[in-house]
Order: sequence, then structure tokens, then C-alpha cells
Amino acid sequence: MHEIYQQLIVFAYGIWCKRWFALATAYIACIIGWGVVAKIPDSFASKARIYVDTDTILTPLMSGIAPNANLRQQIEVMRRTLISRPNLEKVIRRTDMDLRVEEDGLETLLGDLQRSIGIRAEGADLFWVSYESGDSALSNKENADLAKRVVQNLLTIFVESNLGRSRQDLASARRFIDEQIADYERQLEEAERRRADFERRNLGFLPGDQNYFEQMRRANTEYATIERALAEAKLVRDELARQLSEVPPFVIAARGLGPNLGGGGGLASDLPQRISNLERQIDALKVRGYTDQHPDVMAVQQQLAAVKEEFEAQKQAFLEQSDEEKEAEGHIRGNRVPNPLYEQIKIRLVEAETAIASLSGRQEQQSAIVMELESKAKNVPAIEAEMTRLNRDYDIIQQNYNELIKRREQTIIATDLETKSDKIQFRVIDPPSQPTEPSSPNRPMLLTVVLLVGLGSGLGVALVLSQLHSTYMTVQKLRDAVALPVLGAVTSILSEHEKRQRFIETGVFALLFFGLFLAFGGVFLVEALTAKTI
Repeated sequence: MHEIYQQLIVFAYGIWCKRWFALATAYIACIIGWGVVAKIPDSFASKARIYVDTDTILTPLMSGIAPNANLRQQIEVMRRTLISRPNLEKVIRRTDMDLRVEEDGLETLLGDLQRSIGIRAEGADLFWVSYESGDSALSNKENADLAKRVVQNLLTIFVESNLGRSRQDLASARRFIDEQIADYERQLEEAERRRADFERRNLGFLPGDQNYFEQMRRANTEYATIERALAEAKLVRDELARQLSEVPPFVIAARGLGPNLGGGGGLASDLPQRISNLERQIDALKVRGYTDQHPDVMAVQQQLAAVKEEFEAQKQAFLEQSDEEKEAEGHIRGNRVPNPLYEQIKIRLVEAETAIASLSGRQEQQSAIVMELESKAKNVPAIEAEMTRLNRDYDIIQQNYNELIKRREQTIIATDLETKSDKIQFRVIDPPSQPTEPSSPNRPMLLTVVLLVGLGSGLGVALVLSQLHSTYMTVQKLRDAVALPVLGAVTSILSEHEKRQRFIETGVFALLFFGLFLAFGGVFLVEALTAKTI
């Protein structure tokens, strides 16, 4: 601690020895500094406060109907971009600032304008906009008017750009959505055409109520039904054939008791009538358009052939019958007549054969259908997979198309909401002020700073000079500097003349030192008295 004290004593003594240099430096620095402060032009600032109301009654009412933009974020972006180059160029043109600069000075003017504009937020919805004008080429009144006009134009641009950008964004979104809808309409038409062509080429093999597997199941079921019916018809035929083999075709009847086969030289039988009926049935079927290969026509033709064969057999039997009939048992002479039971069984047998033929034809046709379906079975999975892909693509395009239609309607509502209502309300709480006093520079503070800087610079110069021309001011310092022993110190004794001279010198220094403060007070007073107002 003692060493520090000694060191301070050394510094203070050194400065005191160079006190005239310190005083001269302080005077020079203050005079130059106060002159610079006096030359600084006055600046006039104008400011305004604006409130942005985004919590209108329309916001909850239109929730879910119109797009809900983040209005606060939108306002924040506009606040940050308010001093962008395009906006500043608008301000320059509207305030005629471009008329006072050359073309090459526009960049400098833009930089000065950007630095002089201040935007400050108070909360989320309250903003301060300010501008300070200090053009030395303008008078104080012109600077004040310019500051107010710049702030007013900034407020106008802030409101216009926000509303204009919202409407531009909605118009751009509307155009984009319309273009996308037209594009998706073309894609939808192409997808529908591809799907229709694919369905037409693969009809019967597509998923649905009439798909391939349903057809295959029905065809197998029909084939099994025909096969069971054919087996039953064959059983019936075999049973009728067995019965027919056990029943005699003719029976012996007494004369006058049974019907004659020939009456008036003809054959008495109902077979010709049946033949005529069957021929009429064939004609009726052909009139309906059936061909000879049709199962119904073939069945009737088979019945007709069987009846004709039976009729021919009866005629042959009738011709071969002897005129002399043997006397029957009991010496009763009689005639041979057809056995009705035999005829009925034979007719039923013919019908069974006809049914078997018809079922066999249907079985062959159904078997061909089943074989055709089985041959195409390997193509069914690929067809169904392709159909699934086409449907998936179509559904995605349809979904996107419907979503775009919905978005377009929302955009229309949002446009009407933006143009026909005040979704965002701007309220100017404090209009741009008309400055009456300079806002800068703060001359009293600057004058004080110059005084302090002058005093500090003087002390610094004296300290540096004392260190450059150092002397041994204490015995201890001399002992530390040399290796020789220091025996002591001799005190200087001043004469009366020297004492009187030093006193005068000290008085002059004190007078000049306090004169610096007097000069500061004078400058401060002059500045206060000559403060410029409009």
C-alpha cells in the first residue's frame, strides 16, 4: 500500500511539474471541441404512434370458413420491411427529397434516411414511428416540416402495403388455385378415360358384383346343377327302359271287344295326330328364330323322330298280321291290339331320352364356359392389380381436385372479407408531431463532455511528458535505480524572491485553470440563451 502511495505521489509531482503543458492542452482541446459542437446542425424529430387492431369480431365468426392468416406475424413482417428500399424510394418521391440530390447521391440519401428512421414496438399491437431530419441545407422550419411529412408517409405506406399485400396475396393465390384446378381437371379426365378403356377391355374380370370369381362360381354351380339333372334323367331313362322290356307291346282282345287296328282298311291310331302337333311345335320355334342346333328344337325333333318310328312299326305290324287269327285260349278268336301301358312307357322313355340329350348339350356348353374362364384365371390378378392402381390414382386426383375446389371457395370468401370489411383496423393514437425544438444534438451534454475530455487530455499529456523526462523525486526511487549507497537528501531552501515568484506563478495557473471553467460556463450560458426554436 505504501508503494502505491509513493507511486501516486511521483505521478502527481510529475504532472504538477508539467502543469503548464496540461493547461495548454486542455484549453486547446476545449476550444476545438466547443467549436465543433457549435457547428453541429440542429435536427428536428417527428414521431407518431399507431395501434393495429387484429382482434375484430369477424375473426371468430369466419373461423373455419375463410383462411385464418397469422395477422400478428403479418404485421410484424410489415414493420420489419417498412424501411426497405422500395418503401424508402416512395417516401423520397412523395416528400420531394429527390429534387435536392443528384442521381449519384440517391444511394447516400437512402442510407441516411434508413438510419434516421426509427420503429419501436410497444407490445404486439402498438408501434412508434419516428424520423429525425438535420439537413444543413435546409432551415429549421424546413427540417421540421420534412420530418413530419416523412413520418406521415411512412404511416400511409404501412397501412397501404399491409392491405395491398394481403389483397395481392389473395389474388395470386386465386390465380394459382385456378391454374391447379384446370390442370387437375385435365388429369381427372385422362384418368377417367384410362379407367373406362381398361374396363371396356377387361369387362367381366374386374372387381365388383360381376367380377371374374363371381362368374366362375356361378358357372361351376350351373355346371354342377346340370350334371346332377343329367344323372337323374339317366336314372329315369334306365328305369323306363327296364319297365318297357317287361311290358308286352300288344295284347289279345276278343272280337268286338277291342278297338280294331284297321277300320275300313286303315290303321286306327293317335300317332299321326301327335306327329302333326310336333311338326307344328318345330315350325313355331323356327318362327321365333331358333335354329336346328337349338336345344329346344333338337329335343322336339328327337320326339318327332321317335313317334314316327313308332308309327312305322305299328303300320308294319298291321300289314304283317294274318287275316286268319289263331283261336285264342278258350276257343275265343280275338284281335291283337297295342298295349296302352307299353305306349305310355315308351313315350315317357322318349321324353327322358330327349331330356338327356338337351341336358348333355347344356353340359357341353357350360363345360366350355368353365374351361374358358379357367384359361383366363392367370390374367385376373394382374387385371385386378391394374384396376386397383387406376382407381387409386383416380381417387388421389379426385381428392386433390375436391380440396382445391374447397380452397377456391375459401379464397373467394377471404377476398370478399378483405375487400368488403375491415379485418385489420389501423388507429393513429398520436398523429405525426410538428417539432418545435431541436431534438439533437444535446449541446449541454456535449459541452460538458468536451470539458471533461479537455481536462483528461491535459492530464494525459502532462503525465506522458513527466515520464519522458523523469527525475528522481524521492530518495527511495534513487536507491532503487542505482547500486550505490544513498546517504540522504538535501532540502531546497527558497529565498523570499523565489517564494514570491512561485506564489505569483501558482496564482496565475489557478486563475487560468478556473478560467477554463468560467469559459465553459459562458459557452453553456450562450447556448442556453441562443437555443433555436421554431
